[in-house]
Amino acid sequence: MYFGVNDDHEVIGLENVDRLMEDIPNKIVTTMGIVVDVNLYEV
Repeated sequence: MYFGVNDDHEVIGLENVDRLMEDIPNKIVTTMGIVVDVNLYEV
């Protein structure tokens, strides 16, 4: 899953990336009970 990319596959970026890097895995663990690996790719 990629965030910060539009439908034309152009990088548009995200605000508050540090918080998302914590929130996304925590919400997946809470709702689905699985641990996921989240990576940050910078262009």
